[in-house]
Amino acid sequence: MTTRPRVTLMLPGEWTRLAWADERQSRTLRVALVEGGAGDDAAAATVASIDAELATVQRAGGDQALLRVGSQEPTLLLTSWPDQWPCRTVADLRALAPDDASVTVLEHQRGYPSVRLERTDAPEGTVLRTYWVANPDSGRLHVVDVTFFGTAFPAEHLELYDLLATTLHWTESEDVAS
Repeated sequence: MTTRPRVTLMLPGEWTRLAWADERQSRTLRVALVEGGAGDDAAAATVASIDAELATVQRAGGDQALLRVGSQEPTLLLTSWPDQWPCRTVADLRALAPDDASVTVLEHQRGYPSVRLERTDAPEGTVLRTYWVANPDSGRLHVVDVTFFGTAFPAEHLELYDLLATTLHWTESEDVAS
């Protein structure tokens, strides 16, 4: 059995760690969104979208689930270690992308192959960005999915998540096949 490396994310602002499936958490989140100014229908739709994304990413090797709420539109950040590896080059990452995805190659600090996908499968009222970062030595792929609950992804957010992806790194355990 292989182990998953631990990645520590350094994010500005206040983030809450989410459980992968928790009905009480969903009710609490809905109340927080309504109290934060979202209408009841919008809050229900946002929570339903978050729950669906949590379930999808958990099935795909989910690792961390974080939510930012407060003065800004809510943002969901999910990380996973999917089975699509080895990925050692940008070409390997591009081969995983859907045909209709816009793929942007990112310059990683340590030379890890890294791309950003502009996702077209976003539910209405959300914007999705997916980052794929591969360790060129092991071929292990780490995915960071960012869901912004609003109609436009602010430029400063894009810069922040690009920076996160281009500095992301980890050390492999000895029991990971290369």
